Amino acid sequence: MVLTIPSPTRAMMVASPFVGRMEQALAAQANVVLPGGEAPNVLPVPALDGSCNKTLNSNWGEPLRGLGSVAACYNYFPIIYVTGSLSVNNGRGQGILLVDGDIKMNGNFQWYGLIIARDDIIKGNGTANVHGAVMTRNAIIAFDFREA
Repeated sequence: MVLTIPSPTRAMMVASPFVGRMEQALAAQANVVLPGGEAPNVLPVPALDGSCNKTLNSNWGEPLRGLGSVAACYNYFPIIYVTGSLSVNNGRGQGILLVDGDIKMNGNFQWYGLIIARDDIIKGNGTANVHGAVMTRNAIIAFDFREA
């Protein structure tokens, strides 16, 4: 399933009273834990020995295939837990993105997997492509067309 977020009618959101328990279970298993705020430059990075560098908080796996992709990170599907609201500007990743607040997507951000946000999904400037599913407690997508 491909979810592109240019209009609220094209997004499928699921509201669930069980999100809190699921969030807690996933947060306990997180590969990457970040404070709220702006995300690091989110791109897969190989280690010096050619393996996937899973020690960097900015490596959220490699969803793309082919020229320019990082093959060592194809099978890295991290759980990223953000302890507050998150703003992402560009980049790509795969796995589960768990945000304890709002998530604002700006620029050319691509996500392959599941996004669970405690509050709202806000589409800022640019494109936001989600290949997978988005779940939010409030079941609201907000659009912010103000200059970033």
